Amino acid sequence: MLCSINSSDIPDNSSPKKNSVGLARRALELLKKLPDTEERAQQELCLQLTIGVPLIVTGGYASADVGTAYTRARELSQRVGATADISEVLWGLWVFYTVRAELKTAHEIAEEFLRLAEQLPYPGLAMRGHEAMEVTFVQMGRFAESVEHYEKALLLYDPQQHRDDVFQYSQNPGVALRSHAAWALWYLGQPDRALNLNKEALALARELSEPHGLAHTLYFGAILHQLRGENQLAQQHAEAAIEVSTEHGLSIYEAFGIIARGSALVEQGSTEEGIEQIRHGLAVHEATGARLARPYFLALLADALRSVGKIDESLRAIDDALSLSHERGEERYLAELYRLKGEMLLMRGDENAADCFNEAIVVAQRQKAKSLELRAAMSLARLYNGRSPASERLAVIYNSFTEGFATKDLQDAKTLLDELSRSSG
Repeated sequence: MLCSINSSDIPDNSSPKKNSVGLARRALELLKKLPDTEERAQQELCLQLTIGVPLIVTGGYASADVGTAYTRARELSQRVGATADISEVLWGLWVFYTVRAELKTAHEIAEEFLRLAEQLPYPGLAMRGHEAMEVTFVQMGRFAESVEHYEKALLLYDPQQHRDDVFQYSQNPGVALRSHAAWALWYLGQPDRALNLNKEALALARELSEPHGLAHTLYFGAILHQLRGENQLAQQHAEAAIEVSTEHGLSIYEAFGIIARGSALVEQGSTEEGIEQIRHGLAVHEATGARLARPYFLALLADALRSVGKIDESLRAIDDALSLSHERGEERYLAELYRLKGEMLLMRGDENAADCFNEAIVVAQRQKAKSLELRAAMSLARLYNGRSPASERLAVIYNSFTEGFATKDLQDAKTLLDELSRSSG
């Protein structure tokens, strides 16, 4: 039994979505009065899937209601047997656990997608499995593996066949796949390819004119521009994400956008206003039940606090971020967390700063995160004032790049190498 949801079933604003959830819940209450038969289980499964996406849109991926709906859908699916709906069931559970930062469970569900794709004839299972792997691996800091799954998923993606997937999965896979792959590519040291991919995702999101996917892609673009050191563009994308999110009641992307805008303001000199916005965004983010990306957001807050000399508070924030990153296996920004801690310790004259920079390099090399390795190598070279082997290490990682030479990090690295060369000469 396939419980399909067509575009006409879910109106494009938050109030009707809430009404549809209310109607489905009343139907669920009525179902309880019927005998506990196979037919009732099938009907309830359809209703749980019907309310899943509206709950995500109005309450966020990680809300308790979303978890309840898809957990119950999983129980019912196991009872009635695997049908084509299993893709929606697993996706809802996977996204819930991912945004709750329970990445071990999310990874297990992604693997289940791919196992079932080998056993069942239903289209879309394999693509969704590779997409789930791609996204999970980005958050775990396994960037090369993430790109591998992106490429496999993209081969299975059909723009026409999957055009209306937003109504079963909350966003179009063509948008989501490119957005996450863009992040992974930046970490792997391909900032220009990353930007091109994000532009493709944004063009598709605008063509589809679906608010949830557009807010998603604008936020991903804001963070990518932030990573590339393009703070005005980061602010513009963040403000556009906030505008779409506010209009359509997308609380989680509103929170993401507020934090990204706050960080961009800090980088452009509006430090106190930026810190206030980051704190506000963190509170809104927490209220949605989301936990994913908190280490990254705490790093933004810590760096902002460091810029105004609040070193003790900054260190507390970075230590919280490190603790969460290790506890959850959310290692996307782990190398940078160590580097930032080293910079904070350096401001206090703590000789352990070098250990943090070296640990950042070790993590970045393990993850093949060339962009973060470059930052850590710069910090270490500055600490040792260009003494070998610190300057040699910086030269090696810089020379390994084949693109992105107009971005801030690579320009800073080139400037530093030139300065060190002159001073040693």
